[in-house]
Amino acid sequence: MSDFATPVRRSLARWLAPCLLLIGLLAVGGASSEASAQVAASEMAGAWQVVDGTRMEVEYARPRLRNRPNPYGTMERWGMTWTPGAGDASTFTVDRPVTVLGEPLAAGTYSLWLVLRESEPWTLVMDPTAERFHLDPPDSTGVEGQLRADVMPETMPHTEALTWEFAEVQATGATLVMRWGPLGVRIPIEVEPTYPLAVSETDAALVEGVYDY
Repeated sequence: MSDFATPVRRSLARWLAPCLLLIGLLAVGGASSEASAQVAASEMAGAWQVVDGTRMEVEYARPRLRNRPNPYGTMERWGMTWTPGAGDASTFTVDRPVTVLGEPLAAGTYSLWLVLRESEPWTLVMDPTAERFHLDPPDSTGVEGQLRADVMPETMPHTEALTWEFAEVQATGATLVMRWGPLGVRIPIEVEPTYPLAVSETDAALVEGVYDY
């Protein structure tokens, strides 16, 4: 090979090196931008509570108001069966039988829905088909294992991001609360106690009396 080829190769290498570096940086920058663009507008959230050994959990994607004064009426949701969340339906999981709004519910995972009404009670729906898209509400004609119960919406402190939480936790149950915008619902959940809460008259007689301390 001629002596002329060697310096040509060196010059070409010196020219290509910064070009390849620039291409690499642009590729990394593009990947970072793409990753940033893929961040969900409604990010995942959850809440869980154990009551007397019974574990209850809610998983959901939490939409934000984004300058909407009322996410229910202004989005024309009155009369709709709506999942309180975004993307896939929000879910409720319980590992033992419980009572929800006075209705029995078997252990399992359920998709969560609310039938919204402007001037009447809303209807809570817990459907045994847990994996549903938010535009695929469950059938309302007596699906086996489905819970349906009315719940009255309440005015609550303004909440920007939709929130599920467990409140009023007691030995016999807890209240599951959903709030978003100006409204929310309280869903009482009762568990079967694993220990006696009442004291028999015989046992009570052993400690009855007046004591100094």
